[in-house]
Amino acid sequence: MTVWTNTMGANKEHNLQVILEGEQGEILIELIDNEATKEFVAMLPLELEWSDFAGKEKIADLPSKLQAKKDLSYIPQVGDFFYYVPWGNIGIFYKQQAPSDLVYLGKVISGLERLQKQNFRARISMKK
Repeated sequence: MTVWTNTMGANKEHNLQVILEGEQGEILIELIDNEATKEFVAMLPLELEWSDFAGKEKIADLPSKLQAKKDLSYIPQVGDFFYYVPWGNIGIFYKQQAPSDLVYLGKVISGLERLQKQNFRARISMKK
């Protein structure tokens, strides 16, 4: 699975996008421009193992924690790409979840239906 980026905050007309490519097909995510996403993008490339958690989300451990602090006002939605502060992992919700120590990173804009099908190993890297 590969992740590529478009722009990072320099041009406000374009949002940062990453694409996850794997055996299950493509998943396109639009990231918001905040410190947590910048820190995440700076970690790339990564090789991550994605697994199911609680029948509601796919998660992957990052090699090191982000400096992000939880956002108490964030209400998770299906399709959200997030960072879980206590464990230092990233994830994508494919079912509704309650708020809990999360930082919103972005939203899946295509391919969400592919997440439930399987766990997967993914190489994540930037592509310009």
